[in-house]
Amino acid sequence: MQLGLLAALVAAIVISENAPCEPVPDATWHLALALACSLTVVLPAAVCSVAVARAIDRDAHRRLTWFHSFARFKQAHLIALLLAVGVTLYGLSWPQLVRYNWGLDRVILIKDLLVLAPIWVTWLLSWAAFYEVNRAVYRAAHRDVQPGTGATATDFTPRAQFVWMHARHYLGLCVLPVLALLACQDVATLVAPDWQQSRGAWLVYLVPLCVLIVTFPHLLSRIWNTATLPASPLRVRLSNLTAHMGVRCRDFKIWRTDRQVLNAAIAGLFPSVRYVFVTDALLLCLRDDELEAVVAHELGHIRRRHLLLRLLLLGLPVWIAANLQTFSPQITDLVTRWQVSSVGDAVLPGHLVLAGITFVLATFVLGRYSRLLEHDADLCVFEVGRAETFISAIDRLSFLCDDRRQRATWLHPSTAVRIQLLQRALGDPQTARVFRARVERINRLLISAWLAAPLAAFIG
Repeated sequence: MQLGLLAALVAAIVISENAPCEPVPDATWHLALALACSLTVVLPAAVCSVAVARAIDRDAHRRLTWFHSFARFKQAHLIALLLAVGVTLYGLSWPQLVRYNWGLDRVILIKDLLVLAPIWVTWLLSWAAFYEVNRAVYRAAHRDVQPGTGATATDFTPRAQFVWMHARHYLGLCVLPVLALLACQDVATLVAPDWQQSRGAWLVYLVPLCVLIVTFPHLLSRIWNTATLPASPLRVRLSNLTAHMGVRCRDFKIWRTDRQVLNAAIAGLFPSVRYVFVTDALLLCLRDDELEAVVAHELGHIRRRHLLLRLLLLGLPVWIAANLQTFSPQITDLVTRWQVSSVGDAVLPGHLVLAGITFVLATFVLGRYSRLLEHDADLCVFEVGRAETFISAIDRLSFLCDDRRQRATWLHPSTAVRIQLLQRALGDPQTARVFRARVERINRLLISAWLAAPLAAFIG
């Protein structure tokens, strides 16, 4: 879902920046059709969610089967959502409607928020539709743990609170940083309309981006509704763990999700702004030693410099695309000339094609690389003697999450694959050393590419 949201945000920004500077005719029809596009995505999701929820309520023992079927529907729904957003943004000229029909072109943030509205509004309505399935799964799991309790709808988070939590988790994480960058761009345009033609134009994006990277962990602690982990034996264990692994952190945070999310995370390139996040659901489901093993995995990301490496990998194709004219003017001219006919006389800007190619390369390579780094962080639990405990923890979490054992995500391998590698390493320590050497070779290749790219641009 994060990948789809990022794709939609990138497309919206590129289309908005390359939209014709003129109002669209029949603005009322464009607005009505945009609303219809959103409803064609949300209404089937609501109907399917209610049907699956009723099926789970009738036969709780088959909830995993129904949940997996619903997961496949959500994948199709995501594709439909992206298509609907694309039609709204490009085919219906939504950015032109906001900027020129409504006269908001010079209004900082409001304009950008409304340009992105087809994305975040449809996402919010989709989460409201998916609520029924999540509530049904919760009731079924509650009856399994405590038979005869007769869990009711009131045992689960209210719908509005459920949607708000997901909005903070996903939209706050992705949309707010994008809005901050767009606001800097808008301010620069107001101060110096021709700033994009200047040699230092890249500083308008680089400076706020660096500020965001440094302050992002503190921003997360506010967006995710966190609280400091109180003094307790668990906090002492985690403090001793960080000292043992040589990783400094500013604080340990309880990530309050109304017991809906089972997750832990670490954020912060620098110790003064580095936080370890543990969800409230994770605190309830794991023993202290299992939670310690999970946090050891998160600390492994810092110990192996994974956060910095991910930034380098994500930034490399973006930097190459931004300097493509320096590398190969021929490719730039070819892409710019390549325009695909669409609705009426509209054409797809070459900038959008270039951005799409860059995004696909970045995401697929980043996804595969991130899965390798997750395995690398898993192996760090051997350093603290928590391998078997960690296997027990993630195995239980995969069961509670229903769909994580066999299904890999964009950034994470499946739990079954992770456990398989850990068990091989338990039986043969050489397995960990071989895997570690493989990851190090890839890391050196990435760093070499970053050193070679500016050199090639300078020579060229």
